[in-house]
Amino acid sequence: MPKKPISAPPVSKPKSKQNAPKPTTSTALQRRRASGPVTRVEIVAPATVLPATSSLNPTPPEFDPLARMEREGIYFGGLGLATAPFAPEQTQVLLTPAQDQELDILPTGEVYMSGVHVRRRLWAAFGPGGWGQRPRSLPQQQGDTIAQYWELVVLGRSVDTTWGEAEYQPDNRRMSYPTALEAAKTNALTRSCKTLGIASECWDRRFCEDYKRRCCVKVHRHAAKSQDRAWQWRRIDAAPFYDEDQVDDRETSPQNVQAWREQRARARAYQDDQDGRGYAEEPVRSDPRPPAVSSPQLARGGFRTPSGDQRPISDGQKNRLWAIMRSAGVSKEVLYYYLSEKFPYTADPEKGGAPSAAKITRQDYDAVCDWVQKGAK
Repeated sequence: MPKKPISAPPVSKPKSKQNAPKPTTSTALQRRRASGPVTRVEIVAPATVLPATSSLNPTPPEFDPLARMEREGIYFGGLGLATAPFAPEQTQVLLTPAQDQELDILPTGEVYMSGVHVRRRLWAAFGPGGWGQRPRSLPQQQGDTIAQYWELVVLGRSVDTTWGEAEYQPDNRRMSYPTALEAAKTNALTRSCKTLGIASECWDRRFCEDYKRRCCVKVHRHAAKSQDRAWQWRRIDAAPFYDEDQVDDRETSPQNVQAWREQRARARAYQDDQDGRGYAEEPVRSDPRPPAVSSPQLARGGFRTPSGDQRPISDGQKNRLWAIMRSAGVSKEVLYYYLSEKFPYTADPEKGGAPSAAKITRQDYDAVCDWVQKGAK
């Protein structure tokens, strides 16, 4: 009886991939070789791109003077730089020593020649139209400072390039953005004119010290926002600050200290003369009235309006009140609320009954100023 062939046992399929047998190493190599040559992939980190302005690249290319010189081909002699001196008569006008009436002093103590006198020197030397300024960059603003790069051109020759800067505060109604740009332009002009020798004495330390002794006085302002700015310089023949109360006799010459004391006495007498124009509104040097030495207000040593004066304050007193408010940081809204509560008579029918500073009487003027100087407290 023939035997039946023995059949192979059935192969069960794996239920999942996890139970599937792993290919051997030889099988994996065969599959890799069959797929073609292996390509090695290299991962390269992206290059770091610096911004237009950074700590490593502080100046944009369009504002970089060196880049501009290379781009436009500017070099010594290319545009008239240092090719030949000006005519002797022009040089004499430029190098004329600065006069005292042409100079002024900043509150921080720096002596300078104002922009109008610098322009008059250029007009006298080269005539109107013989010189001009050319902007070399767009205005840039950093914080409260506006800067712009300018070039000074005289008789078709490039004389100097420099940056001009000015302070710009948007909340200052008396300083608009175009006005700040003009101030930066004037600042660049005064810097460039150092190359022409105009007012070179302002950079001479000994000359500045002598000018301060002869023409300036250092005073203390009690309404200053900080103690660092409390002591400020001014010319002795300029109108006094409305809040100055002391003089620095260590840095001011004795003759100017005596002149300041005489100014202060005449200003107090003028304030007591019932004209009501205020301490800083009337230049003391041009006051034709003799000092009232016997004034009771001068004896008390204060700037007080005589009591019982029901006349409204003058424009000068109102402007002085605005100046005190700006120094103390008090807004008009706060003042009007104070007037409506304390002085109801200041209501103006033409303004719908709203308070008006022009309605304040001279009798109450000092009380209002004292309240503002104390920070509206």
